[in-house]
Amino acid sequence: MLEEIQEPSNVGAIIRVALAAGASAVFYTKGTADPYSLKSVRASAVAILHLPVVRIEETKEAITMLKEKGVQIIATVPKGGENLFKAEFNPKLAVILRNEARGVSEKAKNLADKLITIPMSKKLNL
Repeated sequence: MLEEIQEPSNVGAIIRVALAAGASAVFYTKGTADPYSLKSVRASAVAILHLPVVRIEETKEAITMLKEKGVQIIATVPKGGENLFKAEFNPKLAVILRNEARGVSEKAKNLADKLITIPMSKKLNL
């Protein structure tokens, strides 16, 4: 689930990774770059032609619908979440990614079943 991802090439890259990871669909909210723009399609390496990409009006509605279907909701956070490489996940899960500058919305964090952080190499000094 994409929340207001602004860069079309990031949208396309995420769609490509979603397909490679075996995702069933990609949802995106208002404020997300057009996944069907030339730049997004190119970055997706045409993965967008093999995976449903669906616009949703409200994050909460999509999360509620997914939870009703037994899907675990994961929100990504830069710090303070469970380590991605140590976490346990349900077989059915949805990952929420948000805007490059602001991160996942508070609404999505509050509705998520788990917050996940991708640990960065100490070489990056972040």
